Amino acid sequence: MIMLAATVGFANEAKEEALDSLNTAKRLIEKGDFNKAIEELNYAVSKVNELNAGSLINFIPDAPAGFKLTAKNAQGMGQAASVVGNAGAEAEYTGKNNAIVKLSLVTGGIGGSVGSMAKMGALFAAFGGGDTGGPNMTSTRIQGYTGTLSFDASEKSGNLTLQVGDKVTLNIEGSGIESGSVLKAFARNMDLAALDEAF
Repeated sequence: MIMLAATVGFANEAKEEALDSLNTAKRLIEKGDFNKAIEELNYAVSKVNELNAGSLINFIPDAPAGFKLTAKNAQGMGQAASVVGNAGAEAEYTGKNNAIVKLSLVTGGIGGSVGSMAKMGALFAAFGGGDTGGPNMTSTRIQGYTGTLSFDASEKSGNLTLQVGDKVTLNIEGSGIESGSVLKAFARNMDLAALDEAF
């Protein structure tokens, strides 16, 4: 209950700061002080991205069988968010035999670029083309969303990247895992259609 109140308080504060910066930017534009207006607009965008990141964390999935959620957080990426328009959420899970899975969700400019790379990797994997960025990389589709899955059995490590709509990239990286199916289990624990619709 205390955590929920703190989260709501943080969201209200970020919203107030964004609106205050927008009002300040409007006054600066009316005065003709465009450089300072740009600074205020950039700050407002960074605050909106913080709010966006707070929404994104709601899509972090519960741990599948055999794993435990150990950490999760969200970031609007501070002032950099005003440049690239990004927000992100991350989670870490631990499992048997020292298995570790890190899951990240990214929206915006960088996410779109990563997603495009995932699509390119999927295309190369589908046609068996050259070095696709890792051992045993294959194209995969989960809940109607396409991406790439790589797994190195000798290292017991792998990576799953899915493009969820136009704006969200999901990346799941695991070490100490038995197969790529472990990574897919995390993605299958998510409501990807709701994530796509929300962003």
